[in-house]
Amino acid sequence: MTQDFAILGGISLTGRLVPNMLDLGLRPKAIVLGGEDFEDQFAGLAPPSGGASLWWSQHRFLMGGWRSHLEQAARAAGVPVLQGADPYSLLPDTTALVVAGYSRRVPARVTQRYGEWALNVHPSLLPSFGGPQPESQAILQLQSEAGVSVHTMTEIFDAGPLRAQRSFQLDTSFTVADIETRAAALGAECVAEVLLAGTLPSLSVSRAPSYFKWLDEGSEDLARCTSIAEAQRWLRLRPEIYAYFRHAGRTVYPLVADARPCSAPAVALPDGTLYCREWLSRADDGALSHHTCE
Repeated sequence: MTQDFAILGGISLTGRLVPNMLDLGLRPKAIVLGGEDFEDQFAGLAPPSGGASLWWSQHRFLMGGWRSHLEQAARAAGVPVLQGADPYSLLPDTTALVVAGYSRRVPARVTQRYGEWALNVHPSLLPSFGGPQPESQAILQLQSEAGVSVHTMTEIFDAGPLRAQRSFQLDTSFTVADIETRAAALGAECVAEVLLAGTLPSLSVSRAPSYFKWLDEGSEDLARCTSIAEAQRWLRLRPEIYAYFRHAGRTVYPLVADARPCSAPAVALPDGTLYCREWLSRADDGALSHHTCE
């Protein structure tokens, strides 16, 4: 018999994971949104006049479109989506809690309500790549494999007992969004496996533990890269704009990069020049503009 459960989430992983869970027939009592979202940095940016690009579609999902996607799926399934200043007070009375994409530490007073059934969905193969931004770290650390884990939350981040895990292969074309999308699909399977179990499964793995903190501010500046390959890795990290460089008094956020010359801002690197075919730029006064190179 499936455990009755609620979902607590706060960033786009929730918007990818929950529709997959609903497709598998899992019905939470409520979905509660909270935490600190980072997707609002470019909120209000007008769409490109030349039509929506593949990047723009991805951008809209990550910058708030995920909420609409989640709410539409929840509405079709008859599941309420709740949001407020104190998300913990909105959690219904259930035996299990599933946390995904939540940017704050869940207080002990909350996790203690659920005990071993206070579950977190983490997009890495724990105990490796614990901590924030595991998808980015998988790319930067040149991993050939990624995955998703469900574990019981304890006082130590991402170190509680493992309950379920799935893996998949990476290649050099994967972006953070690609990893997150795949992890969300497999994560839904993991959650279903755990909630349907009569007792909590307990996994034993031999992977080396590792924990990565948030990337340093400014570390994504392409001007610091020593090669084209390094710059291209940074460009894969956040499709909603992550890596940047300074150009003519403006901050330039490349969206698609290749080595073909074109009339776009460029960053000079020791082994060549990296050109971006689609980019955003932010002026010193904060104004944003979108550009494409035909």
